[in-house]
Amino acid sequence: MAASRRIALFALVAALTAGCVRNWDRYGADYKKGIVPGGGGQSRAAGGPQDRYLAIFGKRKTLPPPAEPQPVAFYQSTPDVFAPFDVSVHFGFFDPAKMATADGVRACLEIDNVGFTVFFTVCGLYDAAQAGWTLFAGTHGGSLPGSLLVPGTHVEVRAETDGTTLRFHGRAYGSSTWEEVESTPFPPQTAPLKASFGVSSIRKGTEVGFDHPSFSAAPDPGMLTLERAITTDANAALLAGLAAALALDGASPDFSAAAASFGLADQKLGDALTKVASLAPGKTQRKAQKLLTKGRQKLLNAAAEAAASDADGALKQMLKAGAPLEAAILLLVPQPKP
Repeated sequence: MAASRRIALFALVAALTAGCVRNWDRYGADYKKGIVPGGGGQSRAAGGPQDRYLAIFGKRKTLPPPAEPQPVAFYQSTPDVFAPFDVSVHFGFFDPAKMATADGVRACLEIDNVGFTVFFTVCGLYDAAQAGWTLFAGTHGGSLPGSLLVPGTHVEVRAETDGTTLRFHGRAYGSSTWEEVESTPFPPQTAPLKASFGVSSIRKGTEVGFDHPSFSAAPDPGMLTLERAITTDANAALLAGLAAALALDGASPDFSAAAASFGLADQKLGDALTKVASLAPGKTQRKAQKLLTKGRQKLLNAAAEAAASDADGALKQMLKAGAPLEAAILLLVPQPKP
C-alpha cells in the first residue's frame, strides 16, 4: 500500500496498552481495543486478565467502485527496521460474531520507508467461499507471482531478510511451520524502514484483529548522530515495553518475563537520558529530557504494578509511557508526512 496514511496515534500497542505506533490513515474504517471473547476473562472485575488485541472495523455498508479509494485503516510504527530483520504478526477474525461482511477483506504486514515510496508487503485476502485467507506479496515495483491459501479465520504472516533475499511467509495461527509465499532480491538499504500493519476493503459488520507482533532488526549500520543514537535507545525501550505487554496480556500473565523486559526498557532509557545530557543546551534538549523522564517513570510505575501481580494495572501504566517516548523520538528525529 503506497497511499498516505498519517495520524500520530498509538494503535497496536495502545490496543495492547504498551505504545509505539505513530501514523494512522483511516477512511471508512476505524480501530479500537478488542477483547477476545472468553479469552482469559473479560475484565478484572470478572475475575481474570483481559486478552487484548487491535480491532479494525468497517464503517461503510457498501464498498465504493474499485477506481475510488477503498475503506482503509493502516498504521506505521516508530522503531527503525534495518536488515537483517524478521517481522511477523497474527491477524484474523477474533470475534466470530463480527465477520458478517468478511468476504474480500484484505489485511497486510508491510515494511516501508517514511515516505511510502519503498515498500515490501505480504497480505491476506479473505475468501468466504474457500473459508480461508489467500496470501500474496508485492513491492513498490509491483506484485509478485506466488500465493498461498491458508484455511481458517486466523493467519500469521512474516517478512524476513538476511540482507540479500527478502522472503514472505504465512501459516495458520498456531502452526509451528512457516510456508514461503514468495521471495525477491532485497535491494541495498540506504535509509531506515518501518513496520506497518493494516486493513482495506472492509465493510460495516466486520472486524479484523491484530495481535502477537514479533519484531527483530539489526541496529543502524551507519554513523549515528547523537539524536539518532538517543532515538535508537528509546526505540529499544519501546520494543522492550511491547515484550512486557505481550508477557502480561491474556489469561496467564508471565510476570517474570515482564520484569526482565521492564529492566531492559529502564536500562535503555537510562542510556538515552545520559546521551540527552550531551545535546546542545536549549529547548529541544530540555523537552527531550522531560519526555524521556516521564516515559521512564511510567514504565517504572508499570513495573511496580506487575511486581504486585496486577497485569491490568501495569498495562494501563504502559499506555501512559508510550506517548511521551514516541513524542521524544519524533522531536529528535522528525519523520515528516510525505
